[in-house]
Formats: sequence, C-alpha cells, structure tokens
Amino acid sequence: MLMNDCANRAVVREHVVDYLIAQKLPCPKKFKSEGLFRRILGDSPKKSTKVEFRMKDREGERLVRVYDRKIFGVSLQKLDVEDVKLKTGHMLPIPPLVHDLCEFILENAATEGIFRKAGSSSRQADIKSKIDGKKLITTEELDVIDVAAVLKYFLRQLPSPLVPHSYHKLFIACYDSDNTELNILLACLLLPIENLNLLTYMMQFFAQITAYSSLNKMTSYNLAVCIAPNIFAVVDFSAEKFSKITGITKALIEGSSDIGDISGDIQRQVHLEKGFNHLKEKPANKFLINVIKGLNFMAC
Repeated sequence: MLMNDCANRAVVREHVVDYLIAQKLPCPKKFKSEGLFRRILGDSPKKSTKVEFRMKDREGERLVRVYDRKIFGVSLQKLDVEDVKLKTGHMLPIPPLVHDLCEFILENAATEGIFRKAGSSSRQADIKSKIDGKKLITTEELDVIDVAAVLKYFLRQLPSPLVPHSYHKLFIACYDSDNTELNILLACLLLPIENLNLLTYMMQFFAQITAYSSLNKMTSYNLAVCIAPNIFAVVDFSAEKFSKITGITKALIEGSSDIGDISGDIQRQVHLEKGFNHLKEKPANKFLINVIKGLNFMAC
C-alpha cells in the first residue's frame, strides 16, 4: 500500500516521527506539536481531474496536450493531477505536464548526456512559452535534451521545493545515520502528500533512465548530481552539503520502488533491523515497536 492510498496517514506519521525522534534525528518542528498531524495542510491529496486534451495523432504528427492553466511556478497543491500508473503497478495522482514530459523522455532515454547536457535555451524558452500559452506542440519539434531541461526547470520553479527546505536537516541526518536507506524512506513519509506522490513518480522515472546507462552514460550517481539541486533547490551550499544531497538523491533513485510504500518492504526492513522479539525486551525501542504496529495496522 502506498501512503497516498492510506486513510489514516496521520497515524503512520505519528509513529514515524516517534521512531525518528527516538534516534535523535531532527524532525521538522511542525511534526513535534501534539495533535498537529490532523491539521497539516495538504494531507488530503487533490482529486484527479480529467484533462480535455489528450495526446493524439493528427496528420501523422503526435501532439502533446494543451494545458489550460499556468503550470510553471505554481505550487503542487494547486496543480491539476491525473492518475498515472507507476512501474510498480501502483496508481498515483501526478501533474499531467510532468507525466507527458517523462513519457517523451523515456521514448528517447538512450540519448547520451540526458539531464546533463544543457541543450538550446531558445528552444526551451519556446517550449515553456507554448505550454503556458496553451498552444499545441508536435513531438517532431522536440529535442529530448531540451525536454529534460524543461522538466528540471519545472522542479526548480516550484514555490516550495519537492523536498521542502524545512526537511533538509532531517534528510541529511538520515543520510548520516547508521540505517541510511530505511531512515530516508521513513523521512519521505513525512512529506506533504503531493510532494511524496511526485517524488515517488520522479524517482521511479529516473530509475528507468538509469536502465539505459550503458548508452546514455547516466548512472544513478550521475543523474543525482544533475537532479539533486532541482529537487532540494539549494542555492548556496557547501561542497559537503552538495555531496550529501547528491547521496540522498542517489539513494532515492536506487530505492525508488519503496518510496511511499507503507507495507511489505518497509515492515520487513524494520523487523530485520532489530527483530520484533528483541525489541520487546528493550523499552528504549518501544518507538520502533509502535512503527511496526502502525504500519501493520495501515496495511490491513
């Protein structure tokens, strides 16, 4: 089960926060206030809407859809979404533009230097102008390097980053912790649901790009170097911080199938980390027991 499908996300978040705080990891302040979980803005995802203009053929040329609202620089909470099937088989509500750009990129995923090369700034400006100007674009006029750059621009222009600034300290602490992968996945569950949904989709998409790394030269690390600044939107950072957000992004790409999943893998990893019977013997680990119980309850 994905977090998006969970009817009681607040309960899961409470257990996750208890567990992370028990490990002395710095959760955002808003999650430490009693009862605040049920008042978090954006906890209920926007319902998916049908988009009038779908991808279609006209005289042999495939057209991307027309977007009837401004898209760039708009918060995720205000963007229209549609249900999209992930490579894991789950369905998530995703902004149509993101899905269209990613689908086009995947068709050309073997292109060397994708997401690394700069492309043409004039062509990219034309694409962005047509998208916000409600004009049709034929796929024949698109270059995959430019489309990848437009996708990064979309992420960079979000009023609040995909991983909001208030979460950076937590994610970096999780990266520095002994159980990096599990703690980063748990930290993801605390993100606003729209951010978590898009992060899940994007990381699975980037994982698909790395499947062509022998041709496009974009391994998970190389992609992370190019993508991390757009996801975290860090303007002024040290070499050490850049290295860490790159490492976090690489871990998210490689663990993309588990992002937002509150069943199966997360539960098994928690059980394997300490062992449920062993936890019962140590009161200091009661928070981890609560995480397990909460995740088991939500998966029922």
